[in-house]
Amino acid sequence: MSKFNKESKKNVLDSTVMEYIMQIFNQTIKKLQLAITVPILVQNSVLYPLLTPEEMDLVANVFSSKKSTLFLHTNKIYSKTQSYLSNSEMRQNLNKSSAIESECDTNNEVEIFDAAVFKMLKVLYSYSSIHKMTELYQKNISTQSSLFKHHFNYFMEYVISVMRTTPEEENVRNMHYKNIWYGHKNALKEIKELTESLEALRKSKEKEMESVITQYKTDTMIMDSLNRKCVEDLHNVSNKYERKQLMLHKNWETKREELCVSLDKIKIDLGILKSRNLSATLELDNKRVKTEAQLLSIINKFDTDMDERQTEFDELTETYQSDSMEKDSLKTEIKLQESTYNFFLNEHQNTSQTYIDESSEYIGVECCLARKKSSFSLLKYFISPPGSAPKKVKSVSELIGDDVVLDFTGLVQRHGYPAEEHSITTDDGYILTFHRIPNSPLSDTSKKKPVVFVQHGMTASSDTWVMFGPKKDLPFILADAGYDVWLGNFRGNTYCRSHARLTTDDPIFWQFSYHDVGMHDTPAYIDYVLNYTDSNKLFYIGHSMGTSVSYVMLSMKPSYNDKMRLVISLAPVSYFKHKFTPALQRVLDNVPQFKKILSSNGIYDVVPQSKIYKKLAKSACTDKSIFQPICESIYFMISGRDKAQLNSTALSYIMNYVPAGISTQSLLHYYQNIMTGEFKAYDYGYEDNMAHYKQSKPPVYDVGKITAPVALIYGINDVLTNEEDARELYKRLPNVAAFEPVPYECFSHLDFIVGNDAKSLVYDRILNLMKEF
Repeated sequence: MSKFNKESKKNVLDSTVMEYIMQIFNQTIKKLQLAITVPILVQNSVLYPLLTPEEMDLVANVFSSKKSTLFLHTNKIYSKTQSYLSNSEMRQNLNKSSAIESECDTNNEVEIFDAAVFKMLKVLYSYSSIHKMTELYQKNISTQSSLFKHHFNYFMEYVISVMRTTPEEENVRNMHYKNIWYGHKNALKEIKELTESLEALRKSKEKEMESVITQYKTDTMIMDSLNRKCVEDLHNVSNKYERKQLMLHKNWETKREELCVSLDKIKIDLGILKSRNLSATLELDNKRVKTEAQLLSIINKFDTDMDERQTEFDELTETYQSDSMEKDSLKTEIKLQESTYNFFLNEHQNTSQTYIDESSEYIGVECCLARKKSSFSLLKYFISPPGSAPKKVKSVSELIGDDVVLDFTGLVQRHGYPAEEHSITTDDGYILTFHRIPNSPLSDTSKKKPVVFVQHGMTASSDTWVMFGPKKDLPFILADAGYDVWLGNFRGNTYCRSHARLTTDDPIFWQFSYHDVGMHDTPAYIDYVLNYTDSNKLFYIGHSMGTSVSYVMLSMKPSYNDKMRLVISLAPVSYFKHKFTPALQRVLDNVPQFKKILSSNGIYDVVPQSKIYKKLAKSACTDKSIFQPICESIYFMISGRDKAQLNSTALSYIMNYVPAGISTQSLLHYYQNIMTGEFKAYDYGYEDNMAHYKQSKPPVYDVGKITAPVALIYGINDVLTNEEDARELYKRLPNVAAFEPVPYECFSHLDFIVGNDAKSLVYDRILNLMKEF
């Protein structure tokens, strides 16, 4: 909407007053029409430059509320004004405006409102006359709305009222207008400056926009160029790749054809090889069958020869028994055997009859005097011979006579190694002697050494570990490797035949099995050794029965598991699952009868170390004896046939120390486990089981409680315990460090001790295992 500014005032002066008034009036009427519903528009009307803010608020309130007092007041003024204007005597009735006002209810707000409108109308009246406005109204009355008429009449009424303004009020009004004028002038100047600034900013932005557009076009051209180049490059690469792919495909086809040709050739060659292999296999099978036949023939021939010899010998014996007159004629043949039996002749001058009972696989001798059975039992004489063991000495210089052998100390010290002998008494009264090799001439004696305890097998002793010397025997090898080596002995063997209260003649002395060894002897050894060496743990190496007692101790006394660094079991004996050889099976089948014989003859220990065995071995097992094959056969029967690992020449020397004695109850304990297939304590019978175990049946050894690491090393050709037995134990142990056979298929039970290659096959592996722990 137009405002009172300099330009508008100039236009008013140049144009006719009526045109200007009508212009202003029409604009005002339009605003007033809207002001009824939108009061804020009044602020933008022509009244705004003439009114104070307070006056403007009142004007807005009048036209925004039809129910207000001022609105009603305006309507009353309109009614009165319309009656005066209708007489066309507006100028004469100027003085009557006061009457109009007096008839209306007025208040301060009405007066302010009227004053505001009067100011506006007076200004308008100064540029025109009422008559011209009236004429203009009359001319346009036909085209104006009722609302226009209403407001025009109201407007004219107030124009008349304004004419009554005094000169003082006029001056005040003019001063007010002047201030408003200058304010508007300054505002217009600021608006102009802002407009110019905005115009300059617009032009600057337009230039920036043009620059941006130019840059955009340039970038677009560059992008188009790059896109075209990329498309070309992609096309070139694609073509190159397609060509390469085509070439590779051709090469692949060529290679495939070549491979197919090669494959066909290989198939042909394979067929030829299969044919050749089949021929070779058939040839090998034929050779194997032929070899087996030859071996079988040799074995059968050997058996036949043995049977013939046995038959001949039996016939000769029967002839000798039936006809003593033929004794002289047989002297020549008997002389060949005289070296074997001379010790019997020396001991028993009256022996009149001798026989060898081959069917029961042991040699029996029975002496008769004057055709009456002697009270002396030759069975006991052979199995548990009377008299003392060979005399044991500690130095080679003392080896005088056939009945003298070196003891453990002598066997070790003769090679320049130190040896010690220790003794302990178990909690059940057995006095045990055991040995030690504290160091080696090759090791540093100033440093504390790891401790290893070595336990022998059935019918052996600590001597059997040191019979052959350094580089051959395990204790020497361990000492050379820097270990403190201790060697135990079982109760009842040549070193442990003493008791705090009993003697070996007392049957109660021999009432023990390997269960008692594992419960009493082995724990006593372990505690003594650890205390003596001030150690917390040790290595345990056992062979045969030496493994059995370790399982008894570790399962029945689990606290000892914490004292083991590693348990190494050589030829482990626990569960019996394998099938025994026919010879051993015949022995097992006759055990009940043997038990009765042993019991009736008062035999409680068997095969102790004895002068008789030493003499027998020297006579029958040397290289010059015709009976050496019999010695070998007996050896192979209880160990497993391995001719390569046995030094037959050393058999007579070995028998100086083996056997070393064992209780019959220990043998029967193994027999019970073989029969039941279980690994459990000795079965005394119901009453004695209650006395020993506090239960009717012997306890089963729970090897699952053995938490110490265990290494199982077995021989494939071991006839006493083989892979099948070891695997059963392996399945039940919770912490197996190793489970492996000796890498030689003929390795047998006794080869672990006397085998020619025991060092390379077994002992070196033991050292490697110990290094891991």
